[in-house]
Amino acid sequence: MQPAFVLVRPQMGENIGAAARGMWNFGLDHMRVVAPRDPSVGEEPLIDFSSGYILRALDELPRQGDREPWKLRQNYLRDRRSVNHDPIDDGVLTFR
Repeated sequence: MQPAFVLVRPQMGENIGAAARGMWNFGLDHMRVVAPRDPSVGEEPLIDFSSGYILRALDELPRQGDREPWKLRQNYLRDRRSVNHDPIDDGVLTFR
């Protein structure tokens, strides 16, 4: 039995393509996509720097959504609190 690769709430087609290429490299071919892109979620740069070299490369850097759970807070204390206390059941991910 071959494992299935599960992508939950992928927001960018590049994520699905990269995952598929990685799977193919290892001979895996079972992918499940759960709750694909919500068209109402906008995109923002992943990092918010004003350095010239960063601004020139923004089109090549990863992006993030404009709201949670697709927006990275980059705040250790807030993320830790979220991981320890927020519910796991988001109405999309199913456990078997």
